[in-house]
Amino acid sequence: VKALPAAVLKTVLAEGVGATVRSVLTEKGADSVMVYEVEMRIKGLTKDIVVGADGTLLVNEQQMTLAALPPAVRAAFVKNAGKRRIQMVESVTKVGKLEFYEAHVVSGKTVTEIKVGVDGALLPPE
Repeated sequence: VKALPAAVLKTVLAEGVGATVRSVLTEKGADSVMVYEVEMRIKGLTKDIVVGADGTLLVNEQQMTLAALPPAVRAAFVKNAGKRRIQMVESVTKVGKLEFYEAHVVSGKTVTEIKVGVDGALLPPE
C-alpha cells in the first residue's frame, strides 16, 4: 500500500480507517488512465474502492447487512430473490453519488446479481 502514489494513498487511508487491505490492483480505466482498485475489510464487511491516479474516489462498493438497507431496497431484494439465498448486498457509489444497490443471490452453484435503484426499483442486468 505504501508504494501507491501519495494522492492515492491519502484517499485509501481516508476510506480505509480501521480496515485490513486485502489486495491492490492497478489497471487502465476506460480513458486509458491508470486507476487503483483496493479491496479491504472493515469490521467483517468488504469495501472495494477504485481511485484515480490523482486521488479521486471513483467507485466505492460497500458491503452492507440486509437489515441496514433502506426498507424499499430490502423488500425489492427479498421479492426478486424468491427462494434463492441472498449471499451479499452492497451499495455502489460513483464519484460521490449513491448509484444503486446490488445483491448476490445463490441458487445451487449459480450466483447472480440483482440491482435496484436507491428507490427500490429493479434495474436491468448489465
